[in-house]
Amino acid sequence: MPSTPQRRYVPMLDVVRISAIVAVVGIHCLAPAATAENAPLALVVFRSMMNVAGPVFIMISDALNLAPVAMRNGAWPFLRSRFARLIPATIVWTLVYGVVINGVVLGRDLTPERLGRVSK
Repeated sequence: MPSTPQRRYVPMLDVVRISAIVAVVGIHCLAPAATAENAPLALVVFRSMMNVAGPVFIMISDALNLAPVAMRNGAWPFLRSRFARLIPATIVWTLVYGVVINGVVLGRDLTPERLGRVSK
């Protein structure tokens, strides 16, 4: 039985991936200010430069996931483990963004009526 090839750990890939994550969050946080009519040119240019972060993050993640070691148990176990990691993170980030950014930072009304829920 042939042994499964081991992927060599490259710390710089983690540095690039973390930098891309921070830049993606920065893109979303700066969007309201950078798209305003009177936005400073430096802010618009800075946000535009960070747009490369999304593709970089996806390319690095896909390159690491497409390695033979990642799929050694088949596609379904691989996808199940990815969804088990991504769905909770998506739910937590959505709640953080919804409450902290909209409620605390922007001071928006987060009552059930405002959110579209009808209370009886």
